[in-house]
Amino acid sequence: DYNIAETKWEKLITDLSPVHSMAIFHAAIAGFFLFLSGIISGSIANRDKHFDVYYRIKEHPLLKLNFGKAKAKKISKWYERYWAGIISNFWFGVFLGSTASVGLFLGLNLDIRHITFASGNLALAIYGADYMVNNTMLFWGILGIGIIGFVNFLVSFGLSLGLAFRSRNIPLAELRPILTSIKQHFFRKPMSFFFPTE
Repeated sequence: DYNIAETKWEKLITDLSPVHSMAIFHAAIAGFFLFLSGIISGSIANRDKHFDVYYRIKEHPLLKLNFGKAKAKKISKWYERYWAGIISNFWFGVFLGSTASVGLFLGLNLDIRHITFASGNLALAIYGADYMVNNTMLFWGILGIGIIGFVNFLVSFGLSLGLAFRSRNIPLAELRPILTSIKQHFFRKPMSFFFPTE
Protein backbone atom coordinates (compact mmCIF):
# COMPACT_ATOMS: atom_id res chain seq x y z
CA ASP A 1 0.00 0.00 0.00
CA TYR A 2 1.16 3.54 -0.78
CA ASN A 3 1.69 5.61 2.37
CA ILE A 4 1.24 9.27 1.37
CA ALA A 5 2.61 10.58 4.70
CA GLU A 6 5.67 8.32 4.88
CA THR A 7 8.12 11.11 4.00
CA LYS A 8 6.16 14.01 5.51
CA TRP A 9 4.95 12.72 8.86
CA GLU A 10 7.61 14.57 10.89
CA LYS A 11 6.70 17.92 9.31
CA LEU A 12 2.98 17.24 9.83
CA ILE A 13 3.52 16.85 13.58
CA THR A 14 6.07 19.68 13.88
CA ASP A 15 3.62 22.06 12.17
CA LEU A 16 1.18 21.44 15.04
CA SER A 17 3.63 22.37 17.78
CA PRO A 18 2.98 25.78 19.37
CA VAL A 19 6.71 26.21 20.10
CA HIS A 20 8.37 24.62 17.06
CA SER A 21 6.20 26.29 14.41
CA MET A 22 3.94 29.30 13.79
CA ALA A 23 0.86 27.23 14.62
CA ILE A 24 -0.63 29.86 16.97
CA PHE A 25 -0.37 32.65 14.38
CA HIS A 26 -1.76 30.38 11.66
CA ALA A 27 -4.61 29.33 13.99
CA ALA A 28 -5.43 33.02 14.51
CA ILE A 29 -5.69 33.44 10.72
CA ALA A 30 -8.16 30.53 10.59
CA GLY A 31 -10.08 32.14 13.48
CA PHE A 32 -10.33 35.37 11.51
CA PHE A 33 -11.70 33.44 8.53
CA LEU A 34 -14.27 31.77 10.81
CA PHE A 35 -15.38 35.24 11.89
CA LEU A 36 -15.47 36.43 8.26
CA SER A 37 -17.56 33.46 7.13
CA GLY A 38 -19.99 34.22 9.97
CA ILE A 39 -20.29 37.80 8.68
CA ILE A 40 -21.01 36.43 5.19
CA SER A 41 -23.66 34.07 6.57
CA GLY A 42 -25.35 36.87 8.52
CA SER A 43 -25.23 39.24 5.54
CA ILE A 44 -26.87 36.69 3.24
CA ALA A 45 -29.56 35.83 5.80
CA ASN A 46 -30.31 39.54 6.38
CA ARG A 47 -30.38 40.31 2.66
CA ASP A 48 -32.77 37.42 2.00
CA LYS A 49 -35.05 38.57 4.82
CA HIS A 50 -34.93 42.18 3.58
CA PHE A 51 -35.91 41.19 0.03
CA ASP A 52 -38.46 38.57 1.15
CA VAL A 53 -36.61 35.85 -0.76
CA TYR A 54 -38.23 33.05 1.27
CA TYR A 55 -41.72 34.36 0.56
CA ARG A 56 -40.88 34.83 -3.12
CA ILE A 57 -39.72 31.23 -3.41
CA LYS A 58 -42.83 29.99 -1.60
CA GLU A 59 -45.15 32.02 -3.83
CA HIS A 60 -43.23 31.65 -7.11
CA PRO A 61 -45.81 30.74 -9.78
CA LEU A 62 -43.53 28.37 -11.71
CA LEU A 63 -42.49 26.50 -8.57
CA LYS A 64 -46.11 26.17 -7.45
CA LEU A 65 -47.17 25.07 -10.93
CA ASN A 66 -44.44 22.44 -11.30
CA PHE A 67 -44.08 21.20 -7.71
CA GLY A 68 -47.27 22.30 -5.96
CA LYS A 69 -47.79 24.68 -3.03
CA ALA A 70 -46.55 22.27 -0.35
CA LYS A 71 -43.31 21.52 -2.20
CA ALA A 72 -42.67 25.21 -2.96
CA LYS A 73 -43.09 25.95 0.75
CA LYS A 74 -40.70 23.12 1.59
CA ILE A 75 -38.09 24.50 -0.85
CA SER A 76 -38.52 27.93 0.75
CA LYS A 77 -37.99 26.48 4.25
CA TRP A 78 -34.92 24.55 3.08
CA TYR A 79 -33.47 27.70 1.52
CA GLU A 80 -34.14 29.72 4.67
CA ARG A 81 -32.53 27.11 6.90
CA TYR A 82 -29.46 26.11 4.89
CA TRP A 83 -28.55 28.58 2.13
CA ALA A 84 -26.66 31.17 4.21
CA GLY A 85 -24.66 28.38 5.86
CA ILE A 86 -23.81 26.74 2.53
CA ILE A 87 -22.50 30.01 1.07
CA SER A 88 -20.51 30.89 4.21
CA ASN A 89 -18.98 27.38 4.29
CA PHE A 90 -18.07 27.68 0.61
CA TRP A 91 -16.22 30.96 1.23
CA PHE A 92 -14.64 29.60 4.41
CA GLY A 93 -13.22 26.77 2.29
CA VAL A 94 -11.97 29.25 -0.31
CA PHE A 95 -10.26 31.33 2.40
CA LEU A 96 -8.62 28.31 4.02
CA GLY A 97 -7.62 26.73 0.72
CA SER A 98 -6.06 29.84 -0.80
CA THR A 99 -4.13 31.27 2.18
CA ALA A 100 -0.95 29.22 1.71
CA SER A 101 -0.89 29.95 -2.04
CA VAL A 102 -1.36 33.69 -1.44
CA GLY A 103 1.41 33.55 1.17
CA LEU A 104 3.72 31.75 -1.26
CA PHE A 105 2.96 34.30 -3.99
CA LEU A 106 3.67 37.23 -1.64
CA GLY A 107 6.70 35.59 -0.06
CA LEU A 108 5.05 35.58 3.38
CA ASN A 109 4.73 32.76 5.89
CA LEU A 110 0.93 32.60 5.65
CA ASP A 111 -0.98 29.42 6.33
CA ILE A 112 -3.92 28.22 8.39
CA ARG A 113 -4.28 25.84 11.30
CA HIS A 114 -7.82 24.69 11.96
CA ILE A 115 -8.59 22.18 14.69
CA THR A 116 -10.26 19.78 12.23
CA PHE A 117 -7.35 19.73 9.79
CA ALA A 118 -4.86 19.66 12.68
CA SER A 119 -6.48 16.51 14.10
CA GLY A 120 -6.47 14.89 10.66
CA ASN A 121 -2.81 15.82 10.13
CA LEU A 122 -1.83 14.23 13.44
CA ALA A 123 -3.64 11.00 12.52
CA LEU A 124 -2.01 11.05 9.08
CA ALA A 125 1.43 11.65 10.63
CA ILE A 126 1.03 8.77 13.08
CA TYR A 127 0.05 6.48 10.21
CA GLY A 128 2.93 7.83 8.09
CA ALA A 129 5.39 7.03 10.89
CA ASP A 130 3.96 3.49 11.06
CA TYR A 131 2.71 4.30 14.59
CA MET A 132 6.31 4.78 15.81
CA VAL A 133 6.08 8.40 17.01
CA ASN A 134 8.08 9.26 20.11
CA ASN A 135 6.21 10.56 23.15
CA THR A 136 7.68 14.08 23.01
CA MET A 137 6.50 14.67 19.44
CA LEU A 138 3.12 13.16 20.27
CA PHE A 139 2.79 15.42 23.32
CA TRP A 140 3.53 18.57 21.28
CA GLY A 141 1.16 17.42 18.54
CA ILE A 142 -1.76 16.79 20.92
CA LEU A 143 -1.08 19.98 22.90
CA GLY A 144 -0.88 21.87 19.60
CA ILE A 145 -4.32 20.61 18.54
CA GLY A 146 -5.84 21.86 21.81
CA ILE A 147 -4.17 25.27 21.51
CA ILE A 148 -5.10 25.57 17.82
CA GLY A 149 -8.76 24.90 18.66
CA PHE A 150 -8.67 27.39 21.52
CA VAL A 151 -7.09 30.12 19.34
CA ASN A 152 -9.59 29.41 16.52
CA PHE A 153 -12.41 29.94 19.00
CA LEU A 154 -10.82 32.87 20.85
CA VAL A 155 -10.17 34.93 17.71
CA SER A 156 -13.50 34.24 15.97
CA PHE A 157 -15.57 34.66 19.15
CA GLY A 158 -13.59 37.72 20.28
CA LEU A 159 -14.06 39.49 16.94
CA SER A 160 -17.76 38.56 16.82
CA LEU A 161 -18.31 39.79 20.37
CA GLY A 162 -16.43 43.02 19.65
CA LEU A 163 -18.55 43.63 16.57
CA ALA A 164 -21.76 42.89 18.49
CA PHE A 165 -20.75 45.30 21.27
CA ARG A 166 -19.91 48.01 18.76
CA SER A 167 -23.15 47.60 16.81
CA ARG A 168 -25.15 48.03 20.05
CA ASN A 169 -22.92 50.84 21.40
CA ILE A 170 -22.11 48.75 24.47
CA PRO A 171 -18.91 49.87 26.23
CA LEU A 172 -16.15 47.26 26.55
CA ALA A 173 -16.35 47.68 30.34
CA GLU A 174 -19.52 45.55 30.16
CA LEU A 175 -17.36 42.61 29.08
CA ARG A 176 -16.18 42.00 32.63
CA PRO A 177 -19.58 41.00 34.12
CA ILE A 178 -20.24 38.82 31.06
CA LEU A 179 -16.95 36.96 31.54
CA THR A 180 -17.70 36.62 35.26
CA SER A 181 -21.10 35.06 34.45
CA ILE A 182 -19.50 32.65 31.97
CA LYS A 183 -16.88 31.63 34.56
CA GLN A 184 -19.54 31.07 37.23
CA HIS A 185 -21.63 29.00 34.82
CA PHE A 186 -18.55 26.95 33.88
CA PHE A 187 -17.85 26.08 37.53
CA ARG A 188 -21.52 25.25 38.15
CA LYS A 189 -22.11 23.19 34.99
CA PRO A 190 -18.79 22.49 33.24
CA MET A 191 -20.20 19.67 31.09
CA SER A 192 -22.66 22.04 29.38
CA PHE A 193 -19.66 23.67 27.65
CA PHE A 194 -18.74 20.36 26.01
CA PHE A 195 -22.16 18.69 25.72
CA PRO A 196 -24.80 21.41 25.21
CA THR A 197 -28.21 20.49 26.58
CA GLU A 198 -30.21 22.65 24.15
